[in-house]
Amino acid sequence: MKRLLLPLLHAVVVASFVDATIDKTGKCSIKGFVPFTFHGLSTSVVASGPKPIGFSHAAAAWMAMEHFNARDPSLVPELGDDIYQECGVSFEMDDTPFFDTSSNGYQASQLMYNHYEGGGRNLPCAMVGPYHDQVVTIMATMSASTQIPIVPSGGQDARLSEDLVNPYTMVLAPRVPDICSSLAGFLMQHQRNDFIAILFAFTDTGNQFQEAIGITLDAFNVTRRRNYGYISPTTPIDIEGQTTEDAVRAVKDSGYRTIIVNMENPLYELPMIADVAVAENMTENYLWIFLPPFPAQAVSAIMKLPPTLGKLLDPPMPSYQNVRKLLTGAALLHPVDGFQVDFENDKFAQAWRSVNESFVERLNNLPRAVTPKKVFTVGEYSNATTEFFRTYKPEPGSSYMYDATMLVGMGGCMAEQKHRLAGVTNQTISGEEHLVGMRSVAFSGASGRVEFGEMQGFVGKTTGTRLPKFMTIGVFNLFPPSMEDPSNNSDETSFVLTATYTNLLDRVRYSTINKREDYFKHVTASEFHPFVFRDGSTTAPSELRALPEQNYLSPGLRVVGICMGGFALLCCFLCLIWVFVFRERRIVTASQPQFLYLLIFGAAMSSFSIFGITTDESEGFSVEQLSRHCMAIVWLTSLGHIFTYGALFTKLWRVNKVLQFSRRQINASHVAWPSAMLMLAALTILTVFQVTDPLKWERVEIDANTGESIGQCTSETMRYYIFALAGVMMIPSVLTCVMAWKTKDVDDTYSESSWIFNLVIVQLEIIIVAIPLVIILRDVSTDGKYIGHLFLLWSMPMSTLGFIMLPKVVAQYMASHGMSQSTRVRGSGGGGVRVSGMNPEGSRTSNSMANHQRISSSAEGRRRTSNLSDKGEFADG
Repeated sequence: MKRLLLPLLHAVVVASFVDATIDKTGKCSIKGFVPFTFHGLSTSVVASGPKPIGFSHAAAAWMAMEHFNARDPSLVPELGDDIYQECGVSFEMDDTPFFDTSSNGYQASQLMYNHYEGGGRNLPCAMVGPYHDQVVTIMATMSASTQIPIVPSGGQDARLSEDLVNPYTMVLAPRVPDICSSLAGFLMQHQRNDFIAILFAFTDTGNQFQEAIGITLDAFNVTRRRNYGYISPTTPIDIEGQTTEDAVRAVKDSGYRTIIVNMENPLYELPMIADVAVAENMTENYLWIFLPPFPAQAVSAIMKLPPTLGKLLDPPMPSYQNVRKLLTGAALLHPVDGFQVDFENDKFAQAWRSVNESFVERLNNLPRAVTPKKVFTVGEYSNATTEFFRTYKPEPGSSYMYDATMLVGMGGCMAEQKHRLAGVTNQTISGEEHLVGMRSVAFSGASGRVEFGEMQGFVGKTTGTRLPKFMTIGVFNLFPPSMEDPSNNSDETSFVLTATYTNLLDRVRYSTINKREDYFKHVTASEFHPFVFRDGSTTAPSELRALPEQNYLSPGLRVVGICMGGFALLCCFLCLIWVFVFRERRIVTASQPQFLYLLIFGAAMSSFSIFGITTDESEGFSVEQLSRHCMAIVWLTSLGHIFTYGALFTKLWRVNKVLQFSRRQINASHVAWPSAMLMLAALTILTVFQVTDPLKWERVEIDANTGESIGQCTSETMRYYIFALAGVMMIPSVLTCVMAWKTKDVDDTYSESSWIFNLVIVQLEIIIVAIPLVIILRDVSTDGKYIGHLFLLWSMPMSTLGFIMLPKVVAQYMASHGMSQSTRVRGSGGGGVRVSGMNPEGSRTSNSMANHQRISSSAEGRRRTSNLSDKGEFADG
């Protein structure tokens, strides 16, 4: 809040005596804003040369003023056009103060206020030069309040171009959307198309970056990204929130290997990020991408400083001991000056090297550099010679400062021409008229083609923004390993320009781009050097994400499951052998072996499903294979259940029919049709399920921060098919219970009613326990979910064998060893018990049914139940 209120207060005071004009004589006095100091320390210590960064920017502005006043077309060819040759506008060369912006957001506005309150002369026609984003934003606020046009040489805030928010700001440098446009190209070029972490400071620009990056990635279908914001340690107001270190650790926890960083105050935040990154092993196999603001020259220069010097700053600067480890092989996307691309042939660089002693003398003596404590001449602050310009390159941003100054002059000429066309002469040009003139300017400048046009912004229209197709973003390779020399921190080795992106996308063209091929049809990418990553190769790290916790099935549980499944199948096999071996014995023939075979087959199918739930990716299975396992489980469990209970129902119904009707023979075909219909219904549902929307193996993320996931079978329409199958499976279970009730007074040799009731009750209890357990743990624990599935799938077939087959095995064993059981039930007891549908003559039978030997008849006749097996009442067919 302080950042905005203070410049607004200053603006109110300044506005009381400032009215931006170009006077009647055509004189235009500009006010420049350049970084001469950083926290009270000369920026010469963080510049690529021995002079402050502010000096390079001031020199570029001074060069532009001289070229404009002389109408020298050597760098800007349009200055030779008639409209400029005949123009009466010129810069006031002896009254162009340069205010030191330092590193804080409000010093520039305070200095300008002090300047005019102290009697500063000549009303300004425009302001040029704020370079750092904080200063640009604040001075744009002052510009709107005082109606003084401002042309920054930097700043990425997207709102700078919004006519509704900053109506008096002209934007030359790439903004947040333009940088993100080039970021998309870099990510695609190096196959970083997923798992993107965005680490940003909670500032206006930082929030814009994370939103713009999100929009950009969405356009290219990159949906798996995460934002990690933090409160900068240099924030002047007290805000509670995540610290820089905590945010970096959160990125580590996510496992994302591509990290895009936007800092508020890089010189302080960068070493903090580096310390955590190195401590957490976030360098190898990671790709770090830095976005503006990022003073690469300052970083490499500070690394040369003794730690004691950094501690003298307020606040003290953290240690840079881990910065190089972090930056090696990292990328920086930043607006690029033409001289950074081709210093030898760049026109601005040629003009820079060709300045004469007269220019240097005027530069040293005329402009004033204003700091809070003292007013200097440029020469007093940093005396330069022609040798300096021959030896050292300009600092980044200098070409934008040149074009910003040139735009002010050429815009004045356009406004003057409009006056002439209207028949108005010798009249001042207001700030608004000057602004309209600048928006109509088009020229080829030091930073490339400068041209404006109406575009759609984030809030509304924008008319004072350079067209994105004329902007250039550079890709810098930070400390490339192939050029790494620990003793050399020169610009040539600490950050190397590897490529540029031009003809950037605007919001309209973004809507038509959705894939790599379309992108590079519009955006021009020029490569100068291969990008070298941390490992020394030109190929980006292959891992997009560190493998998070996958919650694979525990090896111990896997072994238990396989053993239990194998044991269940072994029991099925032994029961099958037993039925075959004793197929001629009374206990087996009375139980109708063909149905026992079906029952055992159904139990075996259910047992096989255990092996389907025991697999996952840790065993080398692919997603396609696991998806087939998912459907196999459904097929095996549902059909196995229907086979089991279908066999029981059919067997009991056949017994009941024999006991209810007088006909001599009941074929299996007479009672098999209900089970066949149920099987057909289940097969139909399963086939439709398989064809339309089968279960697929998917990993579901259960922790958004860590990326922890759990594998499971799923489909969009799964619940409908599962409910339908459950309904079909319930029918034979209910029918079996009904038929068991009807035959409850029949000898267990034929009906097993009591055992079936026990079986149903036990399996119902299993379902009541296991199903909720599986549902609760489905998205929580693989092991817990597996235990629930295993308990259900193993208990169902084993309980079937235990309650249906085991009693027969025991009875056969007892019969073969002369043991006997005595029962008096329908179909086996004596005393003249009548059986419906049987011979009305009574008969007695011995307790041979109890020991399962042959049933003997009395003199009056043979029991009907004896005829069930002896006289062919159960005929196959």
